[in-house]
Amino acid sequence: PYTPRYYMEFMERDGWEKWKDAYAYEMPLDVREKMPDGNEEYLGNAYRLAQSHGVTFRSMRRGRGYYEDASAMHDFIFKTMEFDGPEKDEFIEDIGVIRTPFGLPHGIIFAHDGPKMIGVLMALPDYNQILIHLNGKLDLIGCLKALYYWPRVNQGRLVILGALPEYRRKGVAMGLVYLLGKWSRPQDKKKFSRAEMSYVFEDNKASRAICELSGGEICKTYRVYEKRLEAGD
Repeated sequence: PYTPRYYMEFMERDGWEKWKDAYAYEMPLDVREKMPDGNEEYLGNAYRLAQSHGVTFRSMRRGRGYYEDASAMHDFIFKTMEFDGPEKDEFIEDIGVIRTPFGLPHGIIFAHDGPKMIGVLMALPDYNQILIHLNGKLDLIGCLKALYYWPRVNQGRLVILGALPEYRRKGVAMGLVYLLGKWSRPQDKKKFSRAEMSYVFEDNKASRAICELSGGEICKTYRVYEKRLEAGD
């Protein structure tokens, strides 16, 4: 997404062909002000539909219970949903930032059917808005700079959104997005006005529909190329 368009000519000249495009959506988090007319009610109805099926929602625990929640989330994403990802210990360490002042309190939301985890949403602040000022150094001065620029971070990134297939028509995924918008309103200590959700493959119609219902607009396009190799290549 950050390369000149003529790079595609180089790829195609060398025999590479488009396999699939993926999109990054820019999504408003202030649902009330920026969501297209009627869509807030639509997502709210999806949330209430999920509740009518006995689904409960909660944010991730940041104190006692953090390791239990992080472990369960890892198993759900990388075992139950079968995504590729890091080992459990690495994952738990990586997302530990949510326990610091640089975390997003309601950025990780779980959906449960009884004790069973059936859906998860993970949104993180856009740390690039801080890192750009650190010159690649996280020493004492870098930490002080991070604290200084932290209040200026006004956007996040929706990293993971998923629900078990049997619950996708019960409003679970849309309910998670609805709560992200609701819980990120001004009563929180920080307000994030927008988020990026990426990346979503062009043929993933279900996820694209959720992004667009939430007011998301495509802001970047990633192209994945493929090339058939002959024997001996």
